[in-house]
Parts: sequence; structure tokens; C-alpha cells
Amino acid sequence: ILAFKHSCSVKYKTALYCDCVDGNQDNIYRFLGKSFSELNILDSAYWAFEEGLRYEPDNELLLELAAWNAGKLLKTDEQSYYLDRLLEINPDNIKALERMSETYKKNQMYQEQINILNQILDIDADNKKAISDKKVAYSKLGKDQTQVDKDRWELDKSNIQFGLDYAQGLNENEDYETAIEVCDYLLKFDQKNKRLLKIISQAYLNIYEEKKALQYLEQLVKIDTENVEVMLEISELCVNLSLFEKAYKWANSAIATEKNVKKALKKLIIY
Repeated sequence: ILAFKHSCSVKYKTALYCDCVDGNQDNIYRFLGKSFSELNILDSAYWAFEEGLRYEPDNELLLELAAWNAGKLLKTDEQSYYLDRLLEINPDNIKALERMSETYKKNQMYQEQINILNQILDIDADNKKAISDKKVAYSKLGKDQTQVDKDRWELDKSNIQFGLDYAQGLNENEDYETAIEVCDYLLKFDQKNKRLLKIISQAYLNIYEEKKALQYLEQLVKIDTENVEVMLEISELCVNLSLFEKAYKWANSAIATEKNVKKALKKLIIY
């Protein structure tokens, strides 16, 4: 493979020396630079990409390759320049934004990375990698990661998934009261969302409002009728509330599903 790549680079150089490019210099330099880069002759690749950009400075593919090669050479300033050029030509170039984000991350420039990630999320609000990277960057700066989900949700409060991610993070941060407020708002849009009912029930359990938690768990099991884990959770909660007949009924319902029978039988024996 290396021999083939070497022969390709020789072929492209020969075309240049013989002046056989016929107005196709940018492509020749692009292929030549790529061959050099793959052979790990990075300085020569850098020269080839620069020469190609002299002929066609707005060639996005050449700029992408030049940025990629500059990154391998650890030439951060040059890489940023090529990426900036790409974004001047096409501000919605996700690939260029992602590379810029990685450059800032490698150089521990986390606030700058967050700014770039915000641009990505303005274009693609569901970009999971950008969301994950933004949370890591927040963590590196000592900021609360749930702020990422909060910001995203506040831009579109009718978006159930954004709100659920935020409420889940609040539960994990033990901010149960705020989680309940968010869930109450989301229930205006969807009262049958299984994840929503689970999150709000867990928040109420964590502040010892067991009757409220029971209310939402019972709503959940009406939708998710085969969910044995929820049935057993309801049964256990009923015992805590001294609702023994109801606890027995839910344990029996769990057995009737023929799933996790052993666990359900243990509950019945205890009752």
C-alpha cells in the first residue's frame, strides 16, 4: 500500500514538473498533498495544500485537508486559519465546527470550545456529540453540567425530550423540587410520556412525598401495562403507606404477567 501511495505521489509530481496539469493545479496539489500526508511526509503535504490554495483559495475540500494536515503537524494557528476560512465560506459547515471544537479541546480552551459547540447546536439541536462535549467542557470549567440541558430546553420549552434530559439531570443533582417544576410544565404537553412519569415519581420519592409518587407510578403502569418493575415498586410503596390490600393486589398483578415471578412471590410472602 505504501509503495502504491509513493508511486501516486511521484505521478502527481511528474505531472506538475511536465506542466501537464492543464489548469487542474488545485486537484493535482490536493491529491499530491493527500499522498504526502498518508506517507507521513507532513511538511511536504503542507506545501502541496498551500500551493493548491493559491490557485483556488475557496476550495472547501482543499481547506479541509489542509486543516487536517495542520492538526497532524500540531500547527494550531494554521489549522484555526483554515477552519475559519471554511466557516467564512459556509457558516453551517458542521465538520469544520467539529474540528475547531476538537482543536480547542486539545488546547484546553474550553470556553472557546463551548462557543463553537453552541454554533453546532444552533444548526443541529439534537447533535448528541456536541451536547456531550459541551457537558465535559462545562465540567472542566467547574460549571454545572445541567446548565447545558437547561439552556437547550429554555430555547424550546415545548420539546419534551430536552425537558426530560434537564429534569433527569436535576434529579441526579438532587435538585428534586426544580425537577418537579420542570416535569409539571412538561405534563401540559404530554401526560402519557413514560419517561416523564418515571422521573417525576422518582423526584417525589426523594422528597418523601410517597402519595404523590404513587399517583404518577399508577399512571405509568396504566400505559406500560406489562412493566413488572413498576408494579413491584407500587406494591412496595403501598406497604410503606400501609395500603396492604393494594400492595397485595399489585404483587399479584406482577405474577400474572409471568415475568420476574420469583421477585413478585417474595413480595407476597412478606405481605
